Amino acid sequence: MALILLTVLGAAFFTEEVGLSMTLGAFLGGVLLSETNFRSRIISDSEPFRGLLLGLFFITTGMSMDLQLFVTKPLDVFFLIFSLITVKSATATVLCLPFGLSLAESIRIGLMIGQGGEFAFVLFALASKLGYLPADINDLLIVTVVASMALTPLLADLGSALSPIIDRLTESAGGTSSQEAAMEEAARVSEDESSNLVVVCGWGPVGRVVCRMLGRKFIPFLAVERDQLVVAKAREQGILCLEGDCRQLGHVLRTNGIKRPTSVVVTLSEEEDIRDAIVSVRETFPEEPVFVRAKDFVQQQEFQTLGATAMFPAAMETSIQLGQEVLASCGTSPSDVEGISREVRNSELVRDDFAAYMWPTTARVVNDELVAEEQAAGGEELTRETAQERSPFRASANASLDGHEQDSDLVGIEAMNPSREGPKELP
Repeated sequence: MALILLTVLGAAFFTEEVGLSMTLGAFLGGVLLSETNFRSRIISDSEPFRGLLLGLFFITTGMSMDLQLFVTKPLDVFFLIFSLITVKSATATVLCLPFGLSLAESIRIGLMIGQGGEFAFVLFALASKLGYLPADINDLLIVTVVASMALTPLLADLGSALSPIIDRLTESAGGTSSQEAAMEEAARVSEDESSNLVVVCGWGPVGRVVCRMLGRKFIPFLAVERDQLVVAKAREQGILCLEGDCRQLGHVLRTNGIKRPTSVVVTLSEEEDIRDAIVSVRETFPEEPVFVRAKDFVQQQEFQTLGATAMFPAAMETSIQLGQEVLASCGTSPSDVEGISREVRNSELVRDDFAAYMWPTTARVVNDELVAEEQAAGGEELTRETAQERSPFRASANASLDGHEQDSDLVGIEAMNPSREGPKELP
């Protein structure tokens, strides 16, 4: 943000030094920044200031108007407003026709952009400063431009109201509306394609794998990454990648025109960043599914509370994949492997066992030698009972540790171990 301000203010001061307007310099600085590879990041960072500065612009513009001209020179003012809107709207309408737009659409677009632009104030100020524009003419032109800008909503409504009337007149005169229908369909498809994107937050190893799988089925996706070097590398490979803060993912997508993504995949590694990304997405897109990777079931429950649709604990999935390979090497059919994996994945006993084993205090008492080492180091006396009392998964830990003397690594899978008390069904 500091570099953006430095560029804009530097260009403004430079143009002032050479005798031009500071506004012109700021405009040129913005044009320069819009052509860089960081334009999406600049749009996202400057968006909070846009409303404030836009309001400030209209306040200063309104204060520069001489409202008495509506009383002293009403005919001149209304004639200039009418001439400006008529000439500019007619010019825009004529220019739209060669591009395949219907007459109704061309007129509607012409009325929408028929008002004066903000750059007119820059030209008027520069001409007045150089002495080419008298003060009374300058005031009259400023009133004309501002009044035409105020009429923009009314002109837009007028264009929308005239469109169906012009369509009926065109059809009755022997024209056809097929061209307009085709253009509307093309615009609708284009809008759907801009929204029908899977957003992948993070272009790391996990994000690249997810995008590669989407690409195999030709599913459009958009990657968001905050590392400038990673973004540059992704764009070199032809990947649609935006630079932005993933912790403000919803804000980044909204400011870059993503209206409604198909789904959002968060592949970040830091827990705090994942939490912020989920909250940001849910504030902007409350209905879209959000897929998140989690380290364990504790994070899974937390992310689910924040609004994530599906969470995938890394340790659990890795263990299941390892078990699948072992089962396959033992001659188990692929259908049985898939069925067993599904049972294990949905088993509450296995989930509780993973949660109890991953809890720091419980994991510390899996081996009695670790307890002795901690006591020898002068730490607080730690026993199985006190550790279980501390753990939020005390019930599952008690069931795992009180029943047998084996290590906790075996708890939860002994139900499938035929060498013990016989096979048991998973709950």
